[in-house]
Amino acid sequence: MKLKIPFKISCKEATYLHTLVQEGKMTFVQKIGFNFHLVYCKVCKKFVAQIEFLQSKLKNNEQLFELSESKKKEMENEILKNITS
Repeated sequence: MKLKIPFKISCKEATYLHTLVQEGKMTFVQKIGFNFHLVYCKVCKKFVAQIEFLQSKLKNNEQLFELSESKKKEMENEILKNITS
């Protein structure tokens, strides 16, 4: 007989639940399942940490999206160079 764990979720479900965490729309049962998953899944735990790190950097550095015209042109040339190679 296989033991069924009541709050066991897949990595795909954990990824979806993480979006609910960010939106503040997670139910209590979902929180239990999500946190339980993070305890035993090191890959998802690392993924969540990476996403939270990136989001914190984006929130703290809003001028990141304000590129100078010369930087935009440099990036455009680099992309074109890589496409044609």
